[in-house]
Amino acid sequence: MKLPMSRLTALLVLLAPLAALAEVPPLDKPLKLQALGGITLNAPSWEATRSDAAVAVLERAPDPQKAVPFALLVVAIEEGPASVENLAWDRIRDNIISASKETGSQLALDLGADWSRAAGFKGRRLTGTLTANDREVGVEMIALVAEGVMVTVTAVGPKGSADIQPLADQVAATAKRSTTP
Repeated sequence: MKLPMSRLTALLVLLAPLAALAEVPPLDKPLKLQALGGITLNAPSWEATRSDAAVAVLERAPDPQKAVPFALLVVAIEEGPASVENLAWDRIRDNIISASKETGSQLALDLGADWSRAAGFKGRRLTGTLTANDREVGVEMIALVAEGVMVTVTAVGPKGSADIQPLADQVAATAKRSTTP
């Protein structure tokens, strides 16, 4: 005897593949940036396409057979405000956008909620899109500020992808300064 599928069961069956896409890969790769006293984070074991004292770029190649889209993780450290009191997040966002224009990309970011999952940092979520080479992708960024330093953890993937926000969140939550001022 065949039982009819309830609407809830049907919805769960349809949404199960989306839940799988939102899973963050294991953060099993220590990532260290040496600039400005240094920072350490945990990241997925993806291919490093750039790595220097201030910037690391990790790439996950798409796997169409497993319905896994491409993704990039970009972690950067730069000089930040001397104080974390009364941060001008609009100005920080505008500086990030200006820097992206210098590379020929068009970045649009909206300020999101305060973010406080990394000890020793004040943070803010930024969400938007990046257009480069006539291709638009989704961007989820966590900007972390401590005295004299700013760290951005940016996940990039297909626009509307469910897995880039949790990736940025979980990687940013592992951020630790190597030294304190």
